[in-house]
This record gives sequence, C-alpha cells and structure tokens, in this order.
Amino acid sequence: MTTNECVSLRIREILSKRQMTSYKLEQISCISHSTMKALLNNVNNSCNLKTLFLIIQSLEMTVLDFFNSPLFADLDGIDLD
Repeated sequence: MTTNECVSLRIREILSKRQMTSYKLEQISCISHSTMKALLNNVNNSCNLKTLFLIIQSLEMTVLDFFNSPLFADLDGIDLD
C-alpha cells in the first residue's frame, strides 16, 4: 500500500466515523474539490503535507491522533517509492 492510499483510507475512516461528507471537509478546510477528489481517489502518488495538515486541523485532530491507526503501524508495509 502506498502512503497516499494509507492517508486516503484514514481520511475516509474518520469521515465515516463522524458521518461527514468529503464535501463538508472541503468546505471547512478550504481545499478545492479537485484536490480532495485526487487525494481520496489516489490520483497522485503522494499527498502534499500542507494539504494533509489543513485536513487534520479542520478535523480538529492532532497529527498524532491522525496517524494513530493500524494503517500506519507497520511502516515496512507501506510503499514509500
């Protein structure tokens, strides 16, 4: 799994738990629809750190909370290329 896939899955997981749509996240984070769509659909091989921080901040989470997931537990299983 790529880093972008892990991030995408984590965002979707959080949105689902909060019963929030990606559109609502776009609104509160001021991230464009095309950027959010590309991130959630793994269009790019990586995600921009600034974009990720905006999302985390908009979700009122800490960076530690965001990455506190089994998705990120085994770094050996994440494709960093």
